[in-house]
Amino acid sequence: RGLDPKVIERATGQPVRRRAVVDRPSPVTNQGHVADRSIEVYRPQVVPRRSEVRPSSPQGSAQAAEVDRRHAEAERRIEQQREEADRRDTETRLRRDRQRLEQRQREELRHPPSGVSQDELRRRHQQEMDEQRAIEAQERQKLQERRRETREARDREGAR
Repeated sequence: RGLDPKVIERATGQPVRRRAVVDRPSPVTNQGHVADRSIEVYRPQVVPRRSEVRPSSPQGSAQAAEVDRRHAEAERRIEQQREEADRRDTETRLRRDRQRLEQRQREELRHPPSGVSQDELRRRHQQEMDEQRAIEAQERQKLQERRRETREARDREGAR
């Protein structure tokens, strides 16, 4: 309902003009359109929750099916966003780890550790890079596994 007009009138010392709120057929702007004695406001149709739909009638059954479809669609979008964020985070972390390794290796090439030959240093660096690639492959495999598990869980929920 909002504030009591009498409270506003007392606070401002001005009378509050009352206007009727009427539905506007489409969202022309974010603001309501003020006419002589009314304010036009676009009010989109809100889809009821499944618990609010009575499937005892054909119309109720169709409504319930539409509610289910929209909820499933929203859940899929949220799941895709989570998967994409997980992928980005994993790739960012792997890229950062690789860059650190490459930076350390460049520094070692500029200032080799004492008692280590150039050939030994190159072999060590190659082994470290091979290990880094293996870690990256494992992390990407874990990422795929998480996606698969999430989808299987969703499919099991959908089957109920």
